[in-house]
Amino acid sequence: MVNAVADIQAASPATTRIALLDAACSLLREGDTLDFSLSEIGKAAGISAALVKYYFGNKRGLLIALVDRDATSALAAFVSLLDEPMPPAKKLRHHIAGVIKTYSRYPYLARLVNALIRDSHPAEAKELTDRFVKPMADSYDRLIKDGVAAGEFIPLDPMTFYFMVVGLTQDIFASRAVLKHCFGVDELTPAQINSFSDQACRVLLNGISAQMPQI
Repeated sequence: MVNAVADIQAASPATTRIALLDAACSLLREGDTLDFSLSEIGKAAGISAALVKYYFGNKRGLLIALVDRDATSALAAFVSLLDEPMPPAKKLRHHIAGVIKTYSRYPYLARLVNALIRDSHPAEAKELTDRFVKPMADSYDRLIKDGVAAGEFIPLDPMTFYFMVVGLTQDIFASRAVLKHCFGVDELTPAQINSFSDQACRVLLNGISAQMPQI
């Protein structure tokens, strides 16, 4: 405990919190797993693992704070994008590219959100869903309606569309073992990510376009 107190006194709270969040982020990215110990976080951050409890209460509190940090700016950017003066299809293209960029930086994000919600009591699960999922789903509902009104999109169920987007955009980043053993890819290059983003946008936009023949 003495070491933990020394660590608290040696660094500002903001610096320490950032170090712990960055350490958790690195472990989630490099280990390709949601399972790691507090001691691993402390070792990766170069400070006492006891500080996780001091600043976040427990490992779960740290993970919720990590999702809050990683997801909030992306959600805010999408909500802001809806008010931009551009056609709905163009908004969706920008959004898909942004989602892929987010998942390329934080490949664990969708799995972590699902795990936190799954392992919560009902009241907390609803709170987490309202914070990290519902804003995206509500934004899709609005964007779809705007696209239908503009004659650009076919009518779509926002729930189905939400899972289409998440499934299409995140799995390639959350499947490092498959990438490595099936395709010989240890780490996606910027060129591969850009190519994937272009193809994902084309597949999704063509699939929901009101101008494309529907099978």
